[in-house]
Amino acid sequence: SCIEFRQNEVIVSPLLLQRDTLLELEYNLMFFRLGENRSSSKIQEKYIKNIENNIESKKSFDEMTTLANKMKESLLKGDVKYFADLLHKSWILKKEINDNVTNEYIDDCYNTAKELGALGGKLLGAGRGGYLIIYASPLYQKQIKDVLAKKGAIQEMFKFSQNGLEV
Repeated sequence: SCIEFRQNEVIVSPLLLQRDTLLELEYNLMFFRLGENRSSSKIQEKYIKNIENNIESKKSFDEMTTLANKMKESLLKGDVKYFADLLHKSWILKKEINDNVTNEYIDDCYNTAKELGALGGKLLGAGRGGYLIIYASPLYQKQIKDVLAKKGAIQEMFKFSQNGLEV
């Protein structure tokens, strides 16, 4: 789904992707549970203050919105490799906007995956823990999985569903 935040409303609309695009994403995306506890509200609070008090942060926020739109367009066009590049750019930008979203452990896991062949990725949610999504060709996935497992990052399998969240 695509979630748009407007001044007085939130609009959620489904992304109708081609089946080949969904399969390619499933084939190339890896989810790692990092298992760290964090206060999402405190991280978001600092993020909002940064945006409100800093013109550069407002520019970065606008850049993030532009990136999100490009990511949506790349998926609709089936260009998943460009999506992976944008995923990486959005992670770099997210860290620039609020350095509280990451820590040494997360950066180590992410940088290790990139060194082992991943094209991109980012931390899902507010930051400092939770799930790390990595886009990598299956050629590199086993080594990424093994090395990150030694660091305590556990890969979890997933499939896209048309029925909303399913466990």
